[in-house]
Amino acid sequence: MKKINKICNVVFNNTPIYIRRYIIDIARVLFFKKNPKSGFVIITQSRSGSSLLIDLLNSHPKITAYNNIFNTNFARNIKKPFIFAQGIFTLANTQICGFKVRLKDMKEQGIEPSQFINEFHKNNWKFIHLQRKNLVRKTISNLMLEKTGREVILKTTQPKKININTKKFFKFIKEQELALEKESELLKNIKHHKISYEESLLNNKQHQKTLNELFCFLNVQPHSVKTKIKKQGKANLKEYILNYAELESILRNTKYYRLLTSK
Repeated sequence: MKKINKICNVVFNNTPIYIRRYIIDIARVLFFKKNPKSGFVIITQSRSGSSLLIDLLNSHPKITAYNNIFNTNFARNIKKPFIFAQGIFTLANTQICGFKVRLKDMKEQGIEPSQFINEFHKNNWKFIHLQRKNLVRKTISNLMLEKTGREVILKTTQPKKININTKKFFKFIKEQELALEKESELLKNIKHHKISYEESLLNNKQHQKTLNELFCFLNVQPHSVKTKIKKQGKANLKEYILNYAELESILRNTKYYRLLTSK
């Protein structure tokens, strides 16, 4: 079965984006008995540690955690998100499966976030809310991604130095503030597990404790975790922001200034 799943994944990953959802519909019908016994959704934003969390979750032999299956670079025109997710998970070897998603992805698929979340909630899927509270560092990380094209930094990779576009900086940070408010509003009446990037993922010494608590929430036994991903940003932003003095001057009299020097 593992060999079959590997073949299915290779075929799927080499298929044009616009027909992937049809392949998933076929997989769901052919392998309906392999639908996961339980599922989870990670509600998050870009550059909030979600790739790290996915990598750590995949350390567990009974869990398959996917990255953003609702990103339009992965598949498009998904009108029935729960059915699509079920189809994706027929390609997994585990009975507990999940994925990460942003409000932005739901909207780009033409699905209202409340509708998306309710569809999974009524099917008894669990929700994890991953937040990165330092919006300044998160915004800088987004701008670094835009400049370098590196979604994930491995332990052997050196980050590049960049100039920060201050206009884009304020645009990003305002969008993130609104998204955080919307996420909290959507989840306020739904039982969910909260994870703070700064408190639970920033320090790798917290990884095992954080994941053990999450495994408990997912009703699975604890398991040792490890990752090949390293933190992209250095503690001292001056080391890789070429126009740090300009950014510092612009932020000095704003509510964001204190976040510039904190982790």
